[in-house]
Amino acid sequence: MTDLEWLENRTLLSTIIYWNNPSGGDWDTASNWLSNSVPGAGDDAVIGIAVTNPITHLRTNSDEVHSLTSQEPINISGGTLTIDAASTVNNTLALSGGTLTGAGDLTVTTEFDWTGGTLAGTGKLILGPGSPMNLTGANGTMTGGNRPVDSTTAGAAVNWTGGYLAGTFADQGSFNLAGSATKILSYGTVNQSGPGTGVWGGTGTLYMYGAAFNNLAGSTINVQSPLNILGEGGTNTFTNAGTFRQTVTTSTTTFGAVPGYTPVAFNNSGTVDIQTGTLSLQGGGTIAAGAAFTGAGFTRFAGGTMTVNGAATGANLALDGGTLTVK
Repeated sequence: MTDLEWLENRTLLSTIIYWNNPSGGDWDTASNWLSNSVPGAGDDAVIGIAVTNPITHLRTNSDEVHSLTSQEPINISGGTLTIDAASTVNNTLALSGGTLTGAGDLTVTTEFDWTGGTLAGTGKLILGPGSPMNLTGANGTMTGGNRPVDSTTAGAAVNWTGGYLAGTFADQGSFNLAGSATKILSYGTVNQSGPGTGVWGGTGTLYMYGAAFNNLAGSTINVQSPLNILGEGGTNTFTNAGTFRQTVTTSTTTFGAVPGYTPVAFNNSGTVDIQTGTLSLQGGGTIAAGAAFTGAGFTRFAGGTMTVNGAATGANLALDGGTLTVK
């Protein structure tokens, strides 16, 4: 009879690979790393020395690391960078092209600038206290891969000031609209969840192409300047299950359409609280049982068919056009 020896389970430890070039430079240049090799899937990449220029990920390479810890700025403009475990960038992280993905939570403690490329993966993107995520689309379409963004820490916020947003973008916390530039939600979905309040301001029109914006239960949107949210192709919906509030402005926020296209439908199962000014709903939609319309301002049903699916409450409502159907 042969004796068998049981072997204990052992965990293979990752290898730490340190950045070595004080001038910054290309992630995929082996000589920029102390090991003279680019970190791989089993490695922890550490960028700890001061650099005069950002570290860049710009080639078409697909790189994967176990984790990333950086004290210096990183710019991703090409290829794919996959991060598997909890990681931190204690500086500015910029995504202008390529893909940032992975299952590891990634905390950014200074600023995340998104001007193009794809943000994907199952790990959270966590904004540290006072850290903004700026969406400008300056370098092309920003494509969301449904990676959860956590902007719930004090002073953190997602700020969309312009550009094309496609795919699925999921934010928990504050999702703000600001500035005078046009914003386009193109065949995409925004899922905004609470806790948190997103401030919608500025003058830039939000155009929707076959898109959906969902303000989920527990989330609040506070409109503070009159905005136009317009359909310009396909079927477009805004769904409020949280609180949609308007304050400050005494003018009109409009959910409508570019001439010749179908207006944005407005579905309400939460609270619409128009404290000042007017909300004009030109694309119809639905009102769920238990929904409410409150505030000293006015909500005007100005087009399409608005269907009421049960007992709801409302104040200062006006039927200016279209059809109101009560089931």
